[in-house]
Amino acid sequence: AAQAAARTVVETARRAGLLDGGAVAVDPALAEMEKTLFSAMFKALARRGAAELSPDEVSSMFHFVFARSAEAACACLSGRPFETGTDGLFDGRTPFYANDALGSYFKELSFPADCARNCWELLTREPPREPLLSLFEALKWCFRLGCHAGIAFLERRRP
Repeated sequence: AAQAAARTVVETARRAGLLDGGAVAVDPALAEMEKTLFSAMFKALARRGAAELSPDEVSSMFHFVFARSAEAACACLSGRPFETGTDGLFDGRTPFYANDALGSYFKELSFPADCARNCWELLTREPPREPLLSLFEALKWCFRLGCHAGIAFLERRRP
């Protein structure tokens, strides 16, 4: 189920044109940022409690992760620290601090909403034994592909 959720996100990125046919951008710094971010998200979910997530909360989580991926791309290329809190994780009010051009580009994309919708449909159509594992696998790939899209965008704009 977790792999199916990940494939759903990858296919959503492919349809959105975020995968240019090349390898997905990877960097040890991005891996550390991902680890820090997801650790904070797991802690926030534990503080929130074990109640089921609503479709709006799942959508908010995808938007949150996508916004953080833009910040991670900027931090990776600039060498500045990646700082993240979990404000907006569940309520759709995610603060967003990225390069102005990248921020505008990301705000135009329907990718996080499409991921949320596609994953929600998958996870409700075929409920997994461990729904949070599947959801977080999809969120992880949303973050990774968002980082890839952000780095590709910023590199295209370099002089």
